[in-house]
Amino acid sequence: MCRRMCLPYMLNIRIWKFVNLLIPILLGICSIAALPSLVFLEKDGFPVEFGFFPLTYLNAIGRITAEILTPFDLTFASSGEELELFPFIFNAYFYSISILFLSFLISLTAAFLLSIMYILASSHVRKIARGILMVFESIPDVIFILALQYAVISFFKSTGIKMLQIYGLEDKVYLFPILCLCFVPIALMIRSLIIILEEEQEKLYVQFAKAKGVSNLRILFTHVLRNVFISLHHHISSIYWFMLSSLAAVEYLFQMNGITGFLFGYKEQEVIAIGILLILIPFGFLKWIFEKWFSLLLRGTQYE
Repeated sequence: MCRRMCLPYMLNIRIWKFVNLLIPILLGICSIAALPSLVFLEKDGFPVEFGFFPLTYLNAIGRITAEILTPFDLTFASSGEELELFPFIFNAYFYSISILFLSFLISLTAAFLLSIMYILASSHVRKIARGILMVFESIPDVIFILALQYAVISFFKSTGIKMLQIYGLEDKVYLFPILCLCFVPIALMIRSLIIILEEEQEKLYVQFAKAKGVSNLRILFTHVLRNVFISLHHHISSIYWFMLSSLAAVEYLFQMNGITGFLFGYKEQEVIAIGILLILIPFGFLKWIFEKWFSLLLRGTQYE
């Protein structure tokens, strides 16, 4: 009986927590989207005066907040036409998010495999791997993108063979953007994982297991990796936001019709607010998955 009475109360608490979390997020997004109104006074959609206009900024925040509460009524101007924002934006949005999530999963998987190979390798191989990793970390992703494009174009000019489509002028291109988006995050993840793995190797439970004659491979997969997952949980947010910032450069250089190009192409503040909100949704979903995973891992006994 008590449990039945507590369920509505717990549900109300969760709803209240969700509302308390959602309101600051919406206000923050609207504040970012309304920033041009703080320094530019607009007339007929064009800036006519530069200065400081706090009242206009506050009015813009209120207007954007009210309009995004009814998102399916929003419109934007394109080539002199008034188009509905939804479902027009979904094509660009799902294209970008699919590339972002595939890149994230590939980066995470590759980083784990390469980090495990590093830990199991000899000291000489580790030294070589650290040097290669340092080189990869020092190369900006933009340089890698341009080098890849130049290599493919040079190959096409020399042989007349078109390896793969590079630019998204007509059809959607996936392989090269995913490769470029994975490039730097893999190096960053490997660096983080190696540090975590080496710290775990020095802990007492690993030394005790080695003293009992347990093999390094069994120690790694049975005990160490679970603690590594727990430690990696704290790095997921920074990795995701790094990849998201790189997505804008990737979409521009590959001429992709993605969400970042959509936001840069249309200046309506409501469109920008909706775009930012859509980008935050998969981040929240990803955080939720890792929070659940994190809590499941902590249910067992963590080795110290």
